[in-house]
Amino acid sequence: MSVRSATASAPSFRTAEAPPRFDGSKPAPGTTNTNAAQVTNPPLKGDPKNRNADTYNQVINQFGVGSNPRYTPRDSSGDGVRDTFCNIFLWDVTRAMGAEIPHWVDTNGNSVAPGKGREMNANSTVDWMHKHGERNGWRKATPEEAQKMANAGHPSVALWKNPRGIGHVAVVRPGEVTSQGPSSAQAGGKNFNNKHIKDGFGGAQPEYWVNDSGKATGKPPTEPTKPPTTPSKPPSTGNVSVPKTNLRREAEGPEVLKLQNALVKLGYMTQAQVNTGPGIFGPKTEAAVAKFQKDQGISPNSGIFGPKTRTAMTEALNGKGGTEKPGGPGPVTGPTKPTGSDATKAANIDKILKGTGLAGQGAHIVAMSKKYNVPPELALAMFRKEASFMTAGSAVKNNNPGNLRFAEWEKQFGGKPNGNFAHFPDVKSGVEAYFRLLGGPAYRGFIDSGDYKGLINKYAPPTENDSGLYHKQVLQWMQEYKAKVG
Repeated sequence: MSVRSATASAPSFRTAEAPPRFDGSKPAPGTTNTNAAQVTNPPLKGDPKNRNADTYNQVINQFGVGSNPRYTPRDSSGDGVRDTFCNIFLWDVTRAMGAEIPHWVDTNGNSVAPGKGREMNANSTVDWMHKHGERNGWRKATPEEAQKMANAGHPSVALWKNPRGIGHVAVVRPGEVTSQGPSSAQAGGKNFNNKHIKDGFGGAQPEYWVNDSGKATGKPPTEPTKPPTTPSKPPSTGNVSVPKTNLRREAEGPEVLKLQNALVKLGYMTQAQVNTGPGIFGPKTEAAVAKFQKDQGISPNSGIFGPKTRTAMTEALNGKGGTEKPGGPGPVTGPTKPTGSDATKAANIDKILKGTGLAGQGAHIVAMSKKYNVPPELALAMFRKEASFMTAGSAVKNNNPGNLRFAEWEKQFGGKPNGNFAHFPDVKSGVEAYFRLLGGPAYRGFIDSGDYKGLINKYAPPTENDSGLYHKQVLQWMQEYKAKVG
């Protein structure tokens, strides 16, 4: 979705009921000052009294490091040298989190206003951390501990001093440690929002530092229940209806917003995507319509909203059709105690999940695998990727190990909307909802044909995720778990 000019006539919405949400694809207002020596004014700040992974994720995402002109490599001083801005991104994120690693310091290492002291580069940032980090709440950590602290919402960073040139620094973000190291976001020669340490540092071995001051609550900020006296009207995803007019790229107005809300409701767009251009039919809206058409068997998948798409979308919203509809096998009731080889599989799964938020779910996972004909090793791999086996992110509080977005059919498992995602009454219900989705018509063809790359591209779209890395990890973990489960 794109706003074609600053004067485009599109409705403007702000929501008073919820904090802003960011997907990392583009920078938020207040974060794009290309004078890198000056501070930013981001809309979202972290609270040391309420450290949680969701807020930390959102603070990082708001800077949209991959597309933010503030961090684009360039000759910023006119000396003919191409500058990079890894330390500026680190400064911006930690400052927003209330754990500033400064860019300007006085002779005692204290943060000062821009232009009032000494300006630091990446190497001097490492020196500052060694000399002044401890008194500012920072301590050295292992890569695994840095990831664990990031997953609890504490600011965590990776620093490397180059003895023969310019060093490098990066943010450790919520995620998981892989063969490529902890999850990270960085500016520099490569700007990316969500990859891993080795993707940015290569063969260099950085130090890891964490700031564990404050309180990790695991809970995002509580949303106010009372709206302001004169609120602006937010985009609605409550009573969603389907546009009555045909729509295509470059259309604008309330009918386009109605279409976007329907796409959010059905899980084809995120609210963050809509918020980048509510009421404007841009490339993201077109891609979402085309994806819906493909899932519905509507040809061609043109991304043009016409009569056939209108009918299919109406049925999907009413639960009478669409990619995921109510009905079919209902929730499991009664005991699911396995016997024979299933008991062995359940015990092996319980060993894998010991000490995680999915501990004790082995028998249930085996039962759901049989009921919906979805390989247990696929579920384990995706549960690990989406929420580190229910130990990280908003999936924990939502009892939602697959990070499913809310859809009407999930109500049969007790699902309720919590923002764009589903909240289930217990982990068991969240596990079954995941299997129901993967075993349903939207994904059945991928599983039956073994097309896990196609499945991942649908489940974790490339517009929002590093789908290539997701696919690689899931295949690797599936092989590992298949051998362990038996």
